[in-house]
Amino acid sequence: MTRRGLCAGLLASVAASGRARAQEPEPPPAVYPTLPREAASPQGFVPEGWAIEREASGDVDGDGIGDAVFVMRQRAPRNILRPYGPDGPALDTNPRLLVVASGRREGGPYRLALANHTLIPRHETITVEDPFGEESRGLETKRGAFSVWLHRFAAAGGRDMGHAKLTFRLAGPRCELIGFERLTVDRFGGETVMVSVNYSTGRIRRETGHIGKDETRVVWARRPKSRLLAIEEVGDGLAFDPESPHRA
Repeated sequence: MTRRGLCAGLLASVAASGRARAQEPEPPPAVYPTLPREAASPQGFVPEGWAIEREASGDVDGDGIGDAVFVMRQRAPRNILRPYGPDGPALDTNPRLLVVASGRREGGPYRLALANHTLIPRHETITVEDPFGEESRGLETKRGAFSVWLHRFAAAGGRDMGHAKLTFRLAGPRCELIGFERLTVDRFGGETVMVSVNYSTGRIRRETGHIGKDETRVVWARRPKSRLLAIEEVGDGLAFDPESPHRA
């Protein structure tokens, strides 16, 4: 899909807004399971009451062996809320876990390499679309790395929308951020901003434009040389700001 087509598709959902914000109850505290260190298959890491929501496969640690990247989500009825009453729409606040399982040679068991619950934010507000729901592109694996796509759209309480794509690689015990992309679209004015960061080369590309025009302005910059951030330091992928001074 072209950049302009993506922007137009994002704006098309604005008409679905217009519902007043409800007094939303607090979701129950999230309880994350301890996963086994090894399993014969990705499904073997999934505890009772959870299910694999999306998955991808590929070599993400550079050893030439296929690995599994998947997101599992809890399936607990207590986490499904109805802020507008029993007949209103449901808000599924069930938490998610991003998991990477490294493959072994000669058909050995998968080894747990990553279990992270902070990158994909929990869906807690009914007027904000699920960041890893149907509008998200989900997971990708490519050239020794994997990417997580997150979607942002608020029917109330915000004027911008778009997506974030965060790319990681496994480096021994660490899972490091090597790429970041964020598209922001102003729903009212139509202005667009695309920020792309290649942490391996230190290059930052910032493209500004408008959904109604083909012309864009591109500015390149270089970020100060620094160590790569671990996924735990990134935190919430939608709230992550690579242009913040403390990210230098």
